[in-house]
Amino acid sequence: MGGCVAYRPLEVERRHYLGTLPSGEEPLTAAAPHFRTTVVVRYLALVRRGTPVASINNRAVSLALEGRYEAARILFREALGEGGATADILNNLGVASELAGDRAGAVEMYAGACRLDPGNPYFIHNFRTGVDYRPGGE
Repeated sequence: MGGCVAYRPLEVERRHYLGTLPSGEEPLTAAAPHFRTTVVVRYLALVRRGTPVASINNRAVSLALEGRYEAARILFREALGEGGATADILNNLGVASELAGDRAGAVEMYAGACRLDPGNPYFIHNFRTGVDYRPGGE
């Protein structure tokens, strides 16, 4: 999709499981699980061209920004089928996959986007922070 792209940040809250606190440290519960919450940013590529693939992609971005990740994944896959594997769509499918709970699929899509556009700082950010994330919370 190339040069006519705008990137939309999407803030995602992550809960990291840190273990169980010893009893006595939390007065109401014994052995309560302890979490740390952080916010990570994912970047979605919004394409400014009037092609059918761009239109599908942009509708899917809108769905993802609304939190409708499964619906967005369907449209991103449709865009891939219509226009081939572009870095923008692979990245976007990675974001939607990650937020829908498919970590392995997300890493695969992020890696594909980075292979096709290795200098893109948004794709690199999504890949690195997606790979480094340690699940264990929600």
